[in-house]
Amino acid sequence: FPDLKIFRLLKLSYDGLDDEQQNIFLDIACFYRGEFEKVVALTLDSFGFSACKGMDDLKDRGLISISKGRVWMHDLIQEMGHEIVRLECVDDPGKRSRIWKLKDIYEVLRKNKGKLTEEIQCIFLDMEKIAAEMWDMKEMMEIKKVQLHAETFKEMHKLRMIKFHTGYLCESPLTFYTFLKSFPDHLKFLCWDKFPQRSLPQDFCPENLVILEMPNSDLEQLWEGDQALPNLKRLNLTGSQKLVRVPDLSLSPNIEEIILNGCRSLIEVYSSTFLDNLNWLWLGHCSKLERLDICSNILWRSSGIVNLDCCDKLETLLIRGRTDVVQSYIYSGL
Repeated sequence: FPDLKIFRLLKLSYDGLDDEQQNIFLDIACFYRGEFEKVVALTLDSFGFSACKGMDDLKDRGLISISKGRVWMHDLIQEMGHEIVRLECVDDPGKRSRIWKLKDIYEVLRKNKGKLTEEIQCIFLDMEKIAAEMWDMKEMMEIKKVQLHAETFKEMHKLRMIKFHTGYLCESPLTFYTFLKSFPDHLKFLCWDKFPQRSLPQDFCPENLVILEMPNSDLEQLWEGDQALPNLKRLNLTGSQKLVRVPDLSLSPNIEEIILNGCRSLIEVYSSTFLDNLNWLWLGHCSKLERLDICSNILWRSSGIVNLDCCDKLETLLIRGRTDVVQSYIYSGL
């Protein structure tokens, strides 16, 4: 921190926060400055925080501001947040609550191989943002690859978020020595662009997952067999062109958003029981999709959206609501 006296003065406002407010503040300082307020609130809510109240408290204390729908924070306040995390363990980023800097992520994932990392709550790597801050492509090409081991995440018992975002133009710096064996069972937010395995680890119990996003992945299915996802609200597998099947959506009774655009190998989407909260169903450009059969009132809601653009092989569309009316269509490709 540039000035110790300023740091101590600013930290007084942080010290006056309760535990949840402190967690919300550090998450914003480390990950979400400049992001849309609604996206930040959705993510914080997925961790079990009271996002709206917490962010209002931070606004009242002058720690964050909202401008044009985005969350902002003064440079010095953000640096203060970064310093608080660094001081959790100056010498070892694997013993800090949050890691987001490229060199720290390399050190933790490459050297520790999942050991002595039990304090980590969040891992956040935004390669698109890192690339935008680099001067040229040569500098980008010099980014090292880090090889993940089967038990990389095994000992991260407090881990609630993994986010590896690469965007369309960046290559992932993560490679696999072998298939991952597991993720921590307490994981609530899993976002991994271009995930390279054909399925998620079989030993992973996803019952705490709230958000699962794996766009442009190599997934063929989520699991060998099916797993209950009682807390899942958002599923995004956009562009996962090898995806053949998704499980019965009734295993995710609280699902609100299903985004499977461009899953060109997907044949069927169905639920065997009612999905009370489903509000978005995006299946555009699922060119092999033949059957959609769900139980939901999505078409009876003003905010409900079903997108089936370019699903030219769709033969049966069945959407059953909680009324005597059944919306049933034979799709002709028109």
